[in-house]
Amino acid sequence: MTRSRTLARILLGLPCSVALAAPPLDAQEVCPRPWPLTETVRIGSIDGPDALTYPVVLETGPDGRVYLIQSMISAVSIFKSDGTPDRLFGRAGAGPGEFSRFPGSVGWTDTTLWVRDWDQIHLYSRDGSHLRTVRFRIPVPREGSVFVPGRPLSDGSFLGSRLVNDYNRFAARPFLPVLRFSETGDVLDTIARVDRRGRFVPYEAANGWTINHEHPLTHYLNVPGENTLTAGVPAHDGSGVIVVEPPRERAAGSSFELLHLGLDGDTLLRRRIEYDPIPIRPHPDHPCSTGPAPRVVRRLGGARVHATGHG
Repeated sequence: MTRSRTLARILLGLPCSVALAAPPLDAQEVCPRPWPLTETVRIGSIDGPDALTYPVVLETGPDGRVYLIQSMISAVSIFKSDGTPDRLFGRAGAGPGEFSRFPGSVGWTDTTLWVRDWDQIHLYSRDGSHLRTVRFRIPVPREGSVFVPGRPLSDGSFLGSRLVNDYNRFAARPFLPVLRFSETGDVLDTIARVDRRGRFVPYEAANGWTINHEHPLTHYLNVPGENTLTAGVPAHDGSGVIVVEPPRERAAGSSFELLHLGLDGDTLLRRRIEYDPIPIRPHPDHPCSTGPAPRVVRRLGGARVHATGHG
């Protein structure tokens, strides 16, 4: 049976369209059964007054407008719900609410707009008035890290964003805490302690070398705007964090645990996701096509998974 979905597609001033959607948790075959897409909103153009640079992050506000961050633009571009340009928000500078470089992420907590500016968070009212800036740097030498404010959470606290300044110490830690901070940098709580053990699997290179690397399902993500490695992904509504536990790969079937943890560390959702490892087709342009001989061979649960490894 053909899978059918209707998706909102936003064209971000690029020659080709970009569509983002979350497939069902049990979805395995994506390429053999492509989803039909229906365009609902188009934003920007290749040239003209509404031309865009490289889109980084976008967010829909409570007023229905779209808030877009673009590479090399020290402002937030705002579009109406029908995709027409509205205005630019913010500017480069060192004053209150001004951006030291182009912002990293943007979002809303209730009626407050927040914008990530490298290692600080600017907070604005709905009309664009600057409310305050949250800035702190908390060193944790034993973890080879420094914490700065990350995404604001629903209770007014902030998820700690980890900047790694000593990767050897960072990599040696078997557990990593997911911390919640006050605006002044005080640690309010440890939401979770993420177990790193069992997350490493061997890569067998074409030259016969074996390289251990974190499993792709649990790799510490470069979350948009977080400019760092993080052990937990913030929930979209700021209600907590999403954590993927180490996969269990067996001949009879593989699985991993998906957790939604609340701000106090309580488990709001725990779901076991079963999957079958699928070989990666080595081609730089399309995941369903054939291509050159693989440069890396990966062994997962007895299966050989191929990856070209283009830089």
